[in-house]
Amino acid sequence: MIDDSKPFELLGEIAKLLKRYGKETFYELATILRDSNLSNQVADSLENIANRPLKKKRTQKRLSATEERMKFRETLVDIGKSEPEKSKILLSLLDSLNNKTILPSLRELIDFISDHGLPVPKAKSRGKVIISFVKNCKKLSLNDLQLFNFPNDQRQTQENSDRSLEGWGKVILERKTKQDDSIK
Repeated sequence: MIDDSKPFELLGEIAKLLKRYGKETFYELATILRDSNLSNQVADSLENIANRPLKKKRTQKRLSATEERMKFRETLVDIGKSEPEKSKILLSLLDSLNNKTILPSLRELIDFISDHGLPVPKAKSRGKVIISFVKNCKKLSLNDLQLFNFPNDQRQTQENSDRSLEGWGKVILERKTKQDDSIK
């Protein structure tokens, strides 16, 4: 008989499966195992499996967000060799989105994408949504891109919408003076 405890541990683990598969399955397995041909086949299979070299999982190095953006930007530059005008529009769009000069928040970007009938990416980060959006724009023709109504530079509107404490104070005081003027 076998002196090692590991085979007995394996038998113990198999016995724990009784609840999952039921007694009938175990009786059927016992009758199958009594067949001398089957035990030889199982033994051969186990030896073959044990002799196989372990396969290491091949993992690809993931690019950092910056590397991914730069690699994508290079693909847009490469488009410039065949379609310079389209490349110029896409690069300008990519740079403006990355610099947050247009559509500065993720919510605004996703709303803009859905409003224009493009597929909304499921990505959670702004960088990945930008890349997905520009990839979809890359599929459009030059004429469609030129007709596409991209928002203007947001820096101009940000000057008017001062969100500092001083800016909010001005908004409140202007409201009060307007209300006072309308009462008189």
